[in-house]
Amino acid sequence: MATKAPGKAQRPRRAEARRRRGGLLFFEPSCRSQPSSTSYGAPGFDVVVVIAGLEGAGPVEGAHGIRVQAEAALDAVRSASFDLIVLPGGEPGNTNLAASAALGSMLKSQAHAGRLLAAICAAPRAVAAHGLLDDRAATSFPGVEAEVRSGGAVYSQARVVRDGNIITSRGPGTALEFALTLVDALQGPAPAQALREDTLA
Repeated sequence: MATKAPGKAQRPRRAEARRRRGGLLFFEPSCRSQPSSTSYGAPGFDVVVVIAGLEGAGPVEGAHGIRVQAEAALDAVRSASFDLIVLPGGEPGNTNLAASAALGSMLKSQAHAGRLLAAICAAPRAVAAHGLLDDRAATSFPGVEAEVRSGGAVYSQARVVRDGNIITSRGPGTALEFALTLVDALQGPAPAQALREDTLA
């Protein structure tokens, strides 16, 4: 279960009239936590995901040789509005995410609007690099802890941490808990609990 930071956190806006919510997932080479499809539906939960790449649409090969098809380039989606943006970890892709000024601008707009922003494994380092973890509770893969701390984060070793509209997690072994936390954040506890029961989580 995700650890929630108390107090000041800004809560994500919810669009009451909509059932389908859009998510944007960025992939760069050597990302480790990879999805099997671009959409998912379950009772009470329905989400459409756009997989984007910094360098354009096309296949992206992960650290373990698994290929994911990026459907869009950053330039094609940077002006769109998403309920959730997710950054996966891995290197050197994570370094590229941290270095991208265009992505940083998009993440800042997302966070400042109160919409959800999530990162797992090494990716919280990229969120910190873009100045979005200052005085926010966060976690990450242990190997980037120092950089997340230096970005101003109130560091936690919890498996998943939610501080308002920013959600972070530690690595591949926490990916299911991370995913269930995202479902909860997007559509509430009932769909998340249904998926938890279906997956024996």
